[in-house]
Amino acid sequence: MSWGWSHTEEAYAAAYANLHRLDYDTLCVIIAEWDTVIFNEGDHLDGYYDKRLAMYRKSTVLTREMLADEVWLLCSESQEINGSWFGQTCDNGGFNARVCPHGCHTVPFSEPSLEWALCDDGTVDTVIELWCRECGKSHEERYSDTSCYRDESGTLDRNAFNEVIQDDEFVCPYCGEYC
Repeated sequence: MSWGWSHTEEAYAAAYANLHRLDYDTLCVIIAEWDTVIFNEGDHLDGYYDKRLAMYRKSTVLTREMLADEVWLLCSESQEINGSWFGQTCDNGGFNARVCPHGCHTVPFSEPSLEWALCDDGTVDTVIELWCRECGKSHEERYSDTSCYRDESGTLDRNAFNEVIQDDEFVCPYCGEYC
C-alpha cells in the first residue's frame, strides 16, 4: 500500500534535494524503470529494460542533474500510464517519496540532519545522518575537521559541504550496501 503526497513545500524541496544526491548509476536504474513502464507496458522480459539501462549508463551527454530532474518530473506528477496510476506516492507514514514506478527506490522528505562536535584539539567535526537506499534505515557518518566549511559564527555552509560529500560512498552498517 502507498500513500499520496500531501507534504509541505519544505518537504518537497528536501525530497528534490535528496533525489539530486543519488549517484548517477542509481538514477540510470530509476529512469530505465520509468521508461520500461511508459514505453513497454512494464514488461522486463524482452530485454527492453536492460537496453535502456545500458543506454543511460553509456551516455556521455546526460549529467546526474539532468537524470534527477527527469526522475523528479515523472515521480512528482500523478499520471495514468498504460491503465495504472503512478507518481506522487510515498511509503506508509509518508516519510519517503517513491521515485520509481515500483516503489523500490525512495528518498526522504526531510533534509539530512547535520550536527557538529568540538574536538579536544579545537577542530570541529560534522556528523551527518544518511539514509540507505537499499534498506531505508538511517545511520550517522562523521567528518573530521570541517571548520573550513563554517563561517565566523560557526554555521556550516551546507552548499560547500554538500559538494564535498556528494561523491563519497558510505556503506550501510545494517545491510552492508552502499548508501
